[in-house]
Amino acid sequence: MKTLIMTYSRCSGFTTAHENLFNRMFMTANLFSNSEMKIYLSPKYDTTKNPLQYNDKIKLAKNIFSKYQESFINDSQAKSILDILKKNSDIETHLILYCGQDRYSEFTRIAENYNKKEFEFAKIDVIIGNNRNSDNIENSISATQLRNFVKDSDYESFKKYVPKITTEITTKYMYDLLRKGMNING
Repeated sequence: MKTLIMTYSRCSGFTTAHENLFNRMFMTANLFSNSEMKIYLSPKYDTTKNPLQYNDKIKLAKNIFSKYQESFINDSQAKSILDILKKNSDIETHLILYCGQDRYSEFTRIAENYNKKEFEFAKIDVIIGNNRNSDNIENSISATQLRNFVKDSDYESFKKYVPKITTEITTKYMYDLLRKGMNING
């Protein structure tokens, strides 16, 4: 049986929590001999929750997480978790679906209610990738908090919570892209 380790995330600013999530997915993929890892990023765009244009988001993801760049699926038509489940439907696949704590109920409900109706997997496990209630802020930092640093023009705090593997040039580039997407001038 094939194992698919997958996630669908907004990633409107990449954080240390995203880095930890992708590392955890990779470790899970290594536990299975016939596995694949896929990371889908939401194409939604607005000036508050989703201020990164889709192409910029994919470009940043592949730059920051170069180790996983083959896992990022460039598909601007994947507009929801249901879309990606339908696209990857395979009766011979065990799906391990990672999500944030805030999306666990939604992802579990969709997996339970629509498997064998809208899509079909042999087995689905929904796993919380990061605990937002953790005392470890690097595991619990959200992209919303990152965007708040941008709103407050607090670059020093912002750069503390981007993935540790991010270069200074890429950190500044992401900060500037978020400022532009959030219509912050100056």
